[in-house]
Amino acid sequence: MYTFTPNPGNIFLVLDITVKNNAVEKGFYLTESSISLSYAKGGTSPVPSITSKVRGGLDNPLIMPTKIEQHDQRTGQIVFGVADSSGSYTINLIGADGAVVSSVPIVLR
Repeated sequence: MYTFTPNPGNIFLVLDITVKNNAVEKGFYLTESSISLSYAKGGTSPVPSITSKVRGGLDNPLIMPTKIEQHDQRTGQIVFGVADSSGSYTINLIGADGAVVSSVPIVLR
């Protein structure tokens, strides 16, 4: 059995996502640093994905790094360690140049 616990005061935020390459003709590499989570209120650094550290406990982890060819996609679970008191985030897809390519708001309920 796989066991991993979050840091004190934090929870694991597990998201099921699909990343599709609509435009990059030569494909792009999706890595842990390609996906980050920002607090909607701002003021703090983005939270990096910790999927590779906990993927043994997931049903369908998004295995990274992986190359996504044009018009192809990858689906799976990614994990972030977040403060349990905050509930609004933005998930960001970061391009090879370090710029945010796509963002989606996330609200915990």
